[in-house]
Amino acid sequence: MKLSGQAQKWAGIGLGVVCLALIINLISQFHHPRAATVLPPAQSRASTARDASGRSKNSAVDELARYDPVVHLDELAKLDDRDPPDLKRNPFEFVEPPPPPKSKEATADATKPSGPPPPPPPPPLKAMGYSENPSGTKEAYISDDQQNVFVVHEGESFSQKYKVLSISPTVVTIEDTAAHQTVQLPVPQ
Repeated sequence: MKLSGQAQKWAGIGLGVVCLALIINLISQFHHPRAATVLPPAQSRASTARDASGRSKNSAVDELARYDPVVHLDELAKLDDRDPPDLKRNPFEFVEPPPPPKSKEATADATKPSGPPPPPPPPPLKAMGYSENPSGTKEAYISDDQQNVFVVHEGESFSQKYKVLSISPTVVTIEDTAAHQTVQLPVPQ
C-alpha cells in the first residue's frame, strides 16, 4: 500500500505524538512516589529496635511471619546471633577427600603376595594387509597407534622394538623385544 507524501507526513506526526505521550506517561510514573503501605495497628506499635543495617528487627520478623506463620522465629534469632565460622579453606582449590580408613581385613589381604603380575598390554599395532611378490617374498603392512605404516618382511625389526617372526595370508606374528611377548596380528580379508 503506497501513501502519498502528504499522508506519510501526517502519519509520521501522529506516531511521533503517540510516542511522546507514552514517554511522558513513563516519566511521570517514576517521578511520583508510591503510597506508603499502611501497617496494621499491632505492627505500628512494635518497638523500633534497630539492627546493624539500620532496619527495625521487629519489622523483619513480622514480615517473615506474614509469609510463613510456621517459621520458628526464636530459632532463626539464635542462628542470626552466632558468629560465622572461621573458614581457612580456599573455595577455588579442589582437594581430594582423604581415603576411607582401611579395615584390618584389607590390610591383611594387602600383605599376602598375590599371583604373578599381569602380562603387559598388547602392543598398539594392527595388520593392515599382506602381499606376496612374484619372487615369493612376503610383505605385511602394519600400522601403529600414531598412524605410522610399516612395510615389513620376515625376520626384520621395525619401530626399534618389534621383530617380525612370520607372515602368512591370515596372520602376522611379531615379537615385542622389550617385553619378550609374542603377538599374532590378524590380517583383514
